[in-house]
Amino acid sequence: MTATESRGPRGQGTGSRAASATHGTGGWRSGGWTAGRGANGDTGGAHADSAGATARTGGLTSDAGGATAFACIALAALIALTLLISQVGVAVVARHRAQAAADLGALAAVGLLVEGPEAGCAQATELARRMGARVARCVVEHWDVEVTVEVTVTLGIFGNRTVRVAARAGPVDDTA
Repeated sequence: MTATESRGPRGQGTGSRAASATHGTGGWRSGGWTAGRGANGDTGGAHADSAGATARTGGLTSDAGGATAFACIALAALIALTLLISQVGVAVVARHRAQAAADLGALAAVGLLVEGPEAGCAQATELARRMGARVARCVVEHWDVEVTVEVTVTLGIFGNRTVRVAARAGPVDDTA
């Protein structure tokens, strides 16, 4: 055993050597691993500072973290696509609800035409209101009723949009 080695509790060598030429005096510092001076005074080459600094900063030629950046961009695109599809779904549902309100309003108005056109249009307006829509136009010609209904839908970042649909109801023509 040399003067720089020490023995462990059971007499085995701990393997530590103080300032040997093979291990140097380098070690962990707050900025990262540093090269120490060996027994002959050299630092073991220029790689200690210049290459160590490049390894720590990543450099421009390093592709470390590329997969993480790609995954983040892909996830953001997937979320944006999901939101866009959901907004299209909201618009389609609003259009179907407006069409249902217009259809039922026109049928209700035709059912009350015997009491007058005002009674028929009032019934169409009430039914559309109950379905969350508003009647923009109600036209009665003979025994035909045309009802135009509007529904306002909120599409997030695309703002509020108005869905407008029309429905017609009346007796069937037997002349065709």
